[in-house]
Amino acid sequence: MTPEVLPVVQGDWVATKAHDNSIQIGRVRQSWRDPDGTVLMNVVLYDPAGANLGRVSTPEGGPTTFEPAIEFDDNWQRIDKPRFPLEFNIIGIRHPTKPDWVTLSRTLYHEGEGTLKPKPVRTRRRKQSSDYAHQRTRVIVVEADPKNLQEDIESSSLRRAAQELRDAARHCPAHVGTMLRQKAQGLEKEADQIKARFT
Repeated sequence: MTPEVLPVVQGDWVATKAHDNSIQIGRVRQSWRDPDGTVLMNVVLYDPAGANLGRVSTPEGGPTTFEPAIEFDDNWQRIDKPRFPLEFNIIGIRHPTKPDWVTLSRTLYHEGEGTLKPKPVRTRRRKQSSDYAHQRTRVIVVEADPKNLQEDIESSSLRRAAQELRDAARHCPAHVGTMLRQKAQGLEKEADQIKARFT
């Protein structure tokens, strides 16, 4: 079976194509395709200043932090990550049947800074968190000797702490890194001593 390719997925930014104050901007929280073929998405909405609006419609008992099940239709498009705050600009929109008539409108689609940039829809599959929801979790149970259980815990804790010190040492100045590695060696030596007492 060919993997499902959705035009927008979790993490994508989207916006309506409207050239007026009704424009909506948001980040996809999850998307999926309905049995009838419609692409739906849960979207966290933002205002042009970058404030998180979550949901603007009446919740009626539903989620309050995002707009649920919005249809990704011709009114919506994928966009580059916005650089908030966004700035409106005035443009002239010609009448479809009367070329001499021009209507002025505010838009966020224009050249320059603080604008929305359209982006092509996805053509390759990208996994979302929902793709992992039904995967089985494998649990491996290892029987431990009750006599050595506490010692195993202490030894493992010391080795884990030593590894964290070594990881931190990679991002520190040389003299600090050396000190952290020495401490890590001391912890590992102590862990070896604990294991040796019970073997």
